Amino acid sequence: MYETIPLANPNLPLGMTFELAKQLSLGKYTEMLECHWPTTNRHKIACSSGTVALAIAIRAAIDESCYLTHLLAKPDVICSAYTFGATVLAIRQAGFYPVFADCNDMGLIDFKDVYRILGERRGLNVAAVVGTNAFGLPVDSCDVTEFRGRYPNIPVILDNAQGVGSFVGVVDGGRHPTISEATAETFSMSPTKVVTASEGGMIAVNDRQIARRCRSLRLYGRGYEGHTLEVDFQKGFSARMSELCAQLGLYSLSNLQENMKIRREIYGVYNARLPMMPIEYTSRSVVHESGLNYAVTLLPEGVNVEYVIAAMKLMFIETRNYFLSYGGHGTPVADNLSVRSLALPLHTDMSPRHADYVARSLKDILKDESHSSTDIVR
Repeated sequence: MYETIPLANPNLPLGMTFELAKQLSLGKYTEMLECHWPTTNRHKIACSSGTVALAIAIRAAIDESCYLTHLLAKPDVICSAYTFGATVLAIRQAGFYPVFADCNDMGLIDFKDVYRILGERRGLNVAAVVGTNAFGLPVDSCDVTEFRGRYPNIPVILDNAQGVGSFVGVVDGGRHPTISEATAETFSMSPTKVVTASEGGMIAVNDRQIARRCRSLRLYGRGYEGHTLEVDFQKGFSARMSELCAQLGLYSLSNLQENMKIRREIYGVYNARLPMMPIEYTSRSVVHESGLNYAVTLLPEGVNVEYVIAAMKLMFIETRNYFLSYGGHGTPVADNLSVRSLALPLHTDMSPRHADYVARSLKDILKDESHSSTDIVR
């Protein structure tokens, strides 16, 4: 029996020692993880999951930025149609409704389509914009800055669930990260992420009031020393990170650079053999580099992705059609990427030999004419 090459595998030792204290959540290890989180934002707020972190960030950003939100009959949030379902779930958990914009060829939200939607609505009924990091590749920071200049009262929240380890900045005799103009950014530490805490999320913001609101919403909508009656029954969450998860996150974070080095090597093997989605681009002199959460190839037009996933499974290789399109017929780029993108195994337990086997197996499968069948094999 062959051992399956999994899509993801957390970079953790077989045995770890944890420190237990009387304070099992929001203690010193949570604070350490927040302090060491690798972003330029002034404030970081650790949560129990990436999804709830996004929901809290959306709620807090809108509460602090859009004082007329309570007057809107149906506040909407524009987001990319090409995303993971948790993005949509977080928008709904925050109390809003998603409106889908198309993406560009890199799978990132297309701000031209965002402007089109806002133009059609005359800016009404739109409470925020959420842009999704695509498999590690950051949303165009220049687009975010331009949008914030044009619509200062509409917050932009970046769903960077897969973005730990990514880089946005200027490369000129060194690497100089830029300060994000987004209202808030959120990250996931689920088991499939580059940095994992078993489960966890992180909110990163620069605005002190939004950070304060996020910390309140994380704890039922009340202050740290508040009373039970201060619970916000409409907006509050129970989203504290446990100290055990924080310790796991700190260990995983300490291995980030070595993790990224191995992932780049594996991606290099794929890129030499398969048509891969990009892991870097430059926009107006600002470099955007992927955190390499996933290595994603684009299948040829007409290939049945479900067939390929099932056939790869028979070769003991786990793959996934990770992002879907939620925009219906009005988002052609997202629709095209949705049926063609295939995430390949990428983690530190792999070697170049494993990546070569994955690439060769996929190419062999694509030679089989039956891959165009509309029947779902699995």
